[in-house]
Amino acid sequence: MEAEKRQILEMVRDGKLTVEEAQKVMEAMDQGDEGGRSPAASRPPRFLRVRVKDEDGSRVNISLPISLVRTLWRFIPRDAMRELEAQNINVDSILTAINEGAQGSLVDVEDEDGSRVEIVIE
Repeated sequence: MEAEKRQILEMVRDGKLTVEEAQKVMEAMDQGDEGGRSPAASRPPRFLRVRVKDEDGSRVNISLPISLVRTLWRFIPRDAMRELEAQNINVDSILTAINEGAQGSLVDVEDEDGSRVEIVIE
């Protein structure tokens, strides 16, 4: 975006655009940037999702509201917590990332035996 603005300013300097024309083009570019963002990208994350799939096919899926993650973290099923620990996943690091505004996939680990752990902020 900065390169495009610089080009517009050079066009003004070279007399190819008037200041008013350049201003209109830059305003249109700025509006296009705001309109190009997806609603999900501007919306704050609402849930922390933990998914664990064991090699024997058992599954654990839990969704925690972000506003309650610290309180509810202790309610994650023990088998899910054991799997997190087995994968060397540090819960405190995850909580810190959440508090700092992280979004998307925080953890996606698959073991050679087929066990998989995913932690996603959506």
